[in-house]
This record gives sequence, structure tokens and C-alpha cells, in this order.
Amino acid sequence: MPQNLSLNLNNIELQQYARKLFENGRTIVEQDLPQVAGNWIAALFLAALFVPYRNPLLGRFKWFTAGTLGIFLVVQALIRTASSDHMPRYNSENLLVVFTPLLFIFGAAFFYTLLDQIEFPLPWLRGLAVGGLVFVLSLPLIFRLLPPGNSPFHYPPYYPVVTQEAAHWLDAQELMMTDMPWATAWYGQRQSVWVTLDTGEKPTDDFYRIYDEHKQIKGIYLTQLTTNDKYLDMRQSRESVWGRFYYQAAVREKLPGGFPLKVVQPGWLPDQMFLTDRIRWRE
Repeated sequence: MPQNLSLNLNNIELQQYARKLFENGRTIVEQDLPQVAGNWIAALFLAALFVPYRNPLLGRFKWFTAGTLGIFLVVQALIRTASSDHMPRYNSENLLVVFTPLLFIFGAAFFYTLLDQIEFPLPWLRGLAVGGLVFVLSLPLIFRLLPPGNSPFHYPPYYPVVTQEAAHWLDAQELMMTDMPWATAWYGQRQSVWVTLDTGEKPTDDFYRIYDEHKQIKGIYLTQLTTNDKYLDMRQSRESVWGRFYYQAAVREKLPGGFPLKVVQPGWLPDQMFLTDRIRWRE
């Protein structure tokens, strides 16, 4: 956390918000919005927006849904972070997924509106058309269940066994710093804090504010969220301070002077890095 959060927020100019909105909005419109319902029912929903309803309440609800979807699209574009790049479709920043039931409702209504305009020579052809739509919309689920099966783990970086092993090298009362504290807290049941915006190179860094003023950090666990960064990004990006820390510690075997953690688990390099105060994996 920055030492002066309000000052850092005031440094953000309005044009940066506009740039983020247009860049992320383009990605959402091109990729996320067509796949928001998980299949082609979203296309039927978009077509249903142009169909007038006799019931004015349904018409108002339709435009309320479309307007709210547009607002959520803008909000999602503005709050989008690197987490969406690691897990593009299923993440906490995907706000459009809450509209999936409404998309199915309006998409199905539009399909039946089209179906009522067709005069089938045989009654069973109508049921065949409905069954065909259900089959087409179920194809993503069918292919997901067919072999070969996919791994239930989203690795890298999530692999519960490895996360638990890293977390259990610390005692239950000790504190861990990591780039995915939600995973170590959930799978490992350990006190976890997110990596700071600095790496303890200076005594005034946020790392030492936590270490000295709150609780000593006994382990640093960096996963592919950090180690998979490109080398140039590690060197040039302001947000990749822990990527540079990983490079210095793992490749050059160099740590900041007086850094309290000095022992690296050698078996996990270069994919992940666990840094602690002593050789805990032999205890």
C-alpha cells in the first residue's frame, strides 16, 4: 500500500481513465461480451433488443437490462487489472456474468417469437426445432464433459498441493507475503499479506513498515504471477518490482542489504520462489 494513498490517486489524470476505458472496453466488446452467456444465446439476446413487446412492462425491463449491461461494461473496463489477463473469463472482475440468466430469458423469448412466425407442415417439426436449439446451446457443456478431460487445476499458478506445502512450512501464527494471498489463506490456512509496492531496499519501505510495526514476515512466496513476467517488463515496468526482486534473488543470488529472509527453496526455481529465514523444509 502506498505511504500516501490520496497523493498517489491525485497523480492519475483524467485521460488515463479514458485510455483505460477504451483499451479494456475494446477487449470486452470483442471477446467478453459475445461469450458472456457461455454460448450463442447472447446473439439471440442482442437480436431481441430490436423486437417490440406488446406488454410495456417487458419493454421497459428489456431496456433496463440493456442499459445496466452497458453500465457494467464501462465499470468492468475501468476496474480491469492484471488478474483478468491471468484468468480471462472466470475471475472476480467479470461483472457481465451476472446477466447470464437474463440473456437466456430474452434470447429464448426471441427464439419462440421467430418460431411462432413459421408454419410447420408437421407438428413434430416444431419440437425438433426446439430440441435442435437446446442441443446447439448445450454443445459447450457436452464437449467439456467428453474426453480427453481437462485438468481441474488452473496451473500455473494455482495448484493446491504446492500452495499448501509452501504455507505449511510456516507455523499457524506466522505471516507470509505472497503475490496470491487469497490462495495461501484458503488452501494453506495461513496468515497472508499481498506483496507491497516495494521490496525492502530502503528502511522506509512498506515492507519494513509491516515487518517492524505490525508483524514479522517469515516467508515470501512468489508464483508464476510474478516469475512469468518477461525480462524487459521486470526491468522497465514500475509494477514489476517483485519481478526484479525475483531475478536478483534467483538468478544473481543477490538480496537487499540487511534483508531478514535469506534462504531460498532451490527445488522450486525457476517456476516459483519461496524465500524464508531458515531451511524449514527439512524440519
